[in-house]
Amino acid sequence: MGDDARLLMMAQQISKDGTEHEKKEQKTIAVRTARLNDLILGRTNGDAVLSQGKEAADAGLLEVALSREGLLDSLLVLYDECSKDAIKKKDKQIADFVTKYRPIIQETRERRVNVQDFDVKCLIGKGYFGEVHLVAERFTKQLYAMKKMTKESVSSNQVRAERDIMATRRSEWITPLQYAFQDQQCLYLVMEFLPGGDLLSLMIRVGVFDEELAQFYLAELTAALHSLHSMGYVHRDIKPENILLDRFGHLKLADFGNATAINDDGSVTSPMPVGTPDYIAPEVLQTLSTVGRATSSAKHDVTCDFWSMGIIGYEFITEHTPFHGDNV
Repeated sequence: MGDDARLLMMAQQISKDGTEHEKKEQKTIAVRTARLNDLILGRTNGDAVLSQGKEAADAGLLEVALSREGLLDSLLVLYDECSKDAIKKKDKQIADFVTKYRPIIQETRERRVNVQDFDVKCLIGKGYFGEVHLVAERFTKQLYAMKKMTKESVSSNQVRAERDIMATRRSEWITPLQYAFQDQQCLYLVMEFLPGGDLLSLMIRVGVFDEELAQFYLAELTAALHSLHSMGYVHRDIKPENILLDRFGHLKLADFGNATAINDDGSVTSPMPVGTPDYIAPEVLQTLSTVGRATSSAKHDVTCDFWSMGIIGYEFITEHTPFHGDNV
């Protein structure tokens, strides 16, 4: 065996030993405890950013579920379920649990963020699932955008995906979530207020984009979509109204009510069609004819977002969408 071969084997063995040592270190009590504390306090180490597809989505979901707000949500849901008379009557321990934690739950609800903490300034957006208002925090006067949705109009999966995407805070291209809470009738998402408005408003003001401006926003939109896909989600409703601008004119994605996690094979299975007619990709539109059939025939992937981006690019330079019609 030559010297080069011996050196190569030694390097491989050192690398293997290092990997095994690293795995062993990750199992120590101190490391596990530190990681748990980071999750609860919302301090992420960025590992999930390196993941792809469903693995990234699962990592983001874990961060949200084990955060302080996620754990408090779980406690309140558990308490509300246990407080039902039919359940308390069946088990004395459950009744004792409700009695013991009643003052704690009351104190927690009073201290958590609620709709009374904000003064509504004006309506800045309205969609099928709810309304978005400009609000100011009552004491600090800090401005936010607050999305209000009635529980009857949205599914838990829709709200969970939207909240989880914005709450993970792993991308500068995603509108960050500041607070999330609910009352008996409605769900609320309080987000960063972006004073630049949406891309549609800019398109109306500018008219036909010149080549440089079109390239700039298409490049930023490409980076934003890649970031979202790397987090393990596909948007499925990319349109100018769902692209917001900050004070410097840089864009951020918003309105993730139609977003869903990407499967391990890179596909997305949609039980129902989503999106906006002028911007919807053909493969997503085909789900109209596959509802009730095998789910494999209703699959699409992240390219549906890039189709919508292409429609926006066309609209930049022509001021209308390519497939618009009265019967769309």
